[in-house]
Amino acid sequence: AFVTTAVSTLVADVVPPARRGEAMGFYSNFMDVAMGAGPFIGVLLLQSGGYRAVFIGAALTLLPALGTVGAIRERYQPPPAPVKRPLLSRPALLPGLVMITASIGYGCVVTFIPTLATARHITGTFLGVAQYAFFYIAYALTLIRTRGPWGRLSDRHGRQAAIIPGLLLMALGTLTLALTRTFPVLVLAGIVYAGGFGSAQPALMAWTVDRAGRQAWGAAMATFFVAFDGGIGIGSLTMGTVIQHFSYGLAFAVASLLTLIGFGVYVADRMRRPDAGAEGTTAVPR
Repeated sequence: AFVTTAVSTLVADVVPPARRGEAMGFYSNFMDVAMGAGPFIGVLLLQSGGYRAVFIGAALTLLPALGTVGAIRERYQPPPAPVKRPLLSRPALLPGLVMITASIGYGCVVTFIPTLATARHITGTFLGVAQYAFFYIAYALTLIRTRGPWGRLSDRHGRQAAIIPGLLLMALGTLTLALTRTFPVLVLAGIVYAGGFGSAQPALMAWTVDRAGRQAWGAAMATFFVAFDGGIGIGSLTMGTVIQHFSYGLAFAVASLLTLIGFGVYVADRMRRPDAGAEGTTAVPR
């Protein structure tokens, strides 16, 4: 929690405002590629060495991260006297609301793909690896390919140019998972969902920073990640209950609907304040 908030704020601080969306895209790339490739690597470690190998491998990945901390040069200058700030950032509440509706679906996706594959009888292997693991690798590869272009698009044409198609693709990806019955469609859903998530999430992060003053970037990022992580937890818990009592199809359909609700919230704000759609083209914090 400390690291994601601090590093996201650091990214906002060290890059030019006109490239904020692109920078957030590349930064998010590293986070989400790890989250996408991690389960794939975890499956390989689990199959070869059991859970001990999985946890040892996870611990070892922290060593390079610790080694890079000293190379980071901060530009932020704290105020001379402590400043009392609210627990949550008000400018970040709207981006956080959009993000939490989308991340509920994200929590459903990252948690239940293995059990969804089992329930839908997608239980074969491909290249010696369980088929469902390729959902994660397709997801990760798509993120690598799409983060930068989507980020540059949001810098040049406003955040809405990435957020609107991104949320729609996320909704389509989760709906595809609700209907999937075959290995190719499962992989296709991973590509579609990653294309949407890779577009929407960093643009929402940049939009959050755009809306907050420089001295409030840390609180804004903290609020954003409260929404993001909270949505993942809510999605895992509530969608698990839906799966237990109803079906996988209904759970992923509900996740798709929630993402569309977030889309509606964002579009309603753009209609209410059409000039705000240019945020990102000038990227001047306010």
